[in-house]
Amino acid sequence: MSVNTAKFLGIVGAVLFASAGTLRFQNAWLYLGLHFGWLTVTGRYFLNRDPALVERRLLQDEQGERRADQRKIMATMRVLGLFTLVVAGLDRRFGWSPVPVAVVAAAGVLFVAGASLVFAVFAANTYTSSIIEIMPGQTVVAKGPYRVVRHPMYAGTLLMGLATPLLLGSYWAALMLPPGWALLAWRIRAEEQLLARELSGYAQYMDRIRNRLIPGVW
Repeated sequence: MSVNTAKFLGIVGAVLFASAGTLRFQNAWLYLGLHFGWLTVTGRYFLNRDPALVERRLLQDEQGERRADQRKIMATMRVLGLFTLVVAGLDRRFGWSPVPVAVVAAAGVLFVAGASLVFAVFAANTYTSSIIEIMPGQTVVAKGPYRVVRHPMYAGTLLMGLATPLLLGSYWAALMLPPGWALLAWRIRAEEQLLARELSGYAQYMDRIRNRLIPGVW
């Protein structure tokens, strides 16, 4: 397990268990287990197959966004993510949401589907970025999941985010989702403006692939 993975899981686990006031929080263990599996498998696979992708994403995460508006968006989304974990933990402590096991299981399937989509994006596009920028040598990618929507990585993370409150057994934590979706839409529009302006061929790609995130919806 990498240092970054251990750090992420440690922070998420600390927030969940501290909010819940107990380590007997089965939904949290399930959530952490799914994340551990996803991050470990993805990290090991691409360290062998595309180490440059891993190095670029680690560097991007360290540097962060350069544009002030995008730094604010990302900071707000992290706060919403933190609130999601805290509310889920408090929900476990006080028993606000009787989420059925079947719903939790369905959320697990949704999480795996989202993680698999993000994996497919990494495999299709070595220039997949965690920040909005154009990298030297970058070209338009129109294969794999990019044949269906223009932003499949965001689609995958959207599925994983949608699954999170239900995996954690909290309907109340799902209240953080709508503002997060609004911020994501804002970010996508800003990213497309940059790509259409500075990445050769992207405007034509936008004309061919009409769906940004969800086929037939947007």
